[in-house]
Amino acid sequence: MSAPALNQKTLRRLLRYDPATGVFAWKWRTDVCSSWNTRYANKRAGYSWTPDGGKTHYWVIRIFDWPFYAHRLAILYVTGEWPPITVDHADRNGLNNKLSNIRLASRAENMANCGAFKNSKTGLRGVSFHKRVNKYRATITINGRQLFLGNFDNPRLAYAAYQQAARAAFGKFARSE
Repeated sequence: MSAPALNQKTLRRLLRYDPATGVFAWKWRTDVCSSWNTRYANKRAGYSWTPDGGKTHYWVIRIFDWPFYAHRLAILYVTGEWPPITVDHADRNGLNNKLSNIRLASRAENMANCGAFKNSKTGLRGVSFHKRVNKYRATITINGRQLFLGNFDNPRLAYAAYQQAARAAFGKFARSE
């Protein structure tokens, strides 16, 4: 089953969006019973949801009994078009849906903005320990190809090499920490 058709006009009829705060609120409606308005009108719409059961949280709003990500609704609300690609949160906080914090991104750009994976033994993105040479190895994946950046005596030097390559490859989407 696919999501119900939702356009900017319908979205603006149902919700109010504040680009400065990223908050959606339900509007007063005449097509519903008065108890709905008493309970929901002028109140924040949605709830925090964790798709992976872990540390990632997104704000979700149910419209026509279907869950929609608030960051995607914000793009529709402002531009009138559904985002054709991924919507990235610049600060990596999926609950922060301020217009200044969300941006269109390719899958690769979105992945460039994530931190170290949970199975990372060093805790640093792009850095692993290579036992055979007893050094820290820096690698980066660009366009699906893993590139070797070098072996280093210390993990911070390897991470600095990764960050330099990430800035060159991904620009504003590269993690800055």
